[in-house]
Amino acid sequence: MYNITKDNSPYFVEFEHTGIEQIVEAVKALGIDMQVQPRVGFIHHPLQRVDAISMINLLPFADKIPINERRVSLFITRPGFYYRAHKDGLDHRVSINYGIDIRDDKCITSWYDDKDLVQYSIDTLGGYSREAVGFDKANHKPIHQMTAQQGKGVLLNTEIYHDFDNSESSEQRVLLTFRIKDAGEWYFEEVKSIIFS
Repeated sequence: MYNITKDNSPYFVEFEHTGIEQIVEAVKALGIDMQVQPRVGFIHHPLQRVDAISMINLLPFADKIPINERRVSLFITRPGFYYRAHKDGLDHRVSINYGIDIRDDKCITSWYDDKDLVQYSIDTLGGYSREAVGFDKANHKPIHQMTAQQGKGVLLNTEIYHDFDNSESSEQRVLLTFRIKDAGEWYFEEVKSIIFS
């Protein structure tokens, strides 16, 4: 059922599976306005509950991993936008993303060693993230990088500091992202083992 196209653990696993095209088309059929206004760099667009449940039901691992129906969202990044180094949520360690509208290979996700970012204070954005305040990527060397692909899934380790950089692209990027219930109890290697075993 699964075809792992890249296993770059502990950072990410890129994969394909039967029915992945149906997920992409189902998102597009929702008719959501995915155009980002120039003054807005990034949109986190949560899906309506009924649509979120429909998307979860398309996942071949939905009976193995308890997906949070309140946290099925589109991440829409405008051309030329950069998002600083962060960790997702207050305790989220894993994200499962699908490339819905990716038209080039210029939006790069980079991971950084935690020890290299100890000098930064952390902004939780009111309890929703762990952001390295004042992070300057020019002063840091990534320990790993990836580029999301159209029509492919990615199991992403979000417990390691990471950023995403679309500054060199003239295209926007749209991802469908899923999070797990009781997120703090799930680790990358555990989820990887459950999904792909």
